[in-house]
Amino acid sequence: MKLHPDWRRIARHAWSVRFMLAAIPFEIGAAVLPMFGGGSVVWTAVSAGLASLFTTAAFVARFLGQKEFQDDQAQV
Repeated sequence: MKLHPDWRRIARHAWSVRFMLAAIPFEIGAAVLPMFGGGSVVWTAVSAGLASLFTTAAFVARFLGQKEFQDDQAQV
């Protein structure tokens, strides 16, 4: 395994990366808030659901063609 030569462009433009970044706060919220008594059962469920939704979207986006990368021979 090695880093793609154009990894900076991928990090800036790939929707899969954007969806993964969007999932992070919800994953943290679902894990941390119940430990400190600040999260209700509803918030924990909503947070976990949104994290799952964004993670699934990232997985799907990883395999879809994106117009930012269609000029490349090997699409990202």
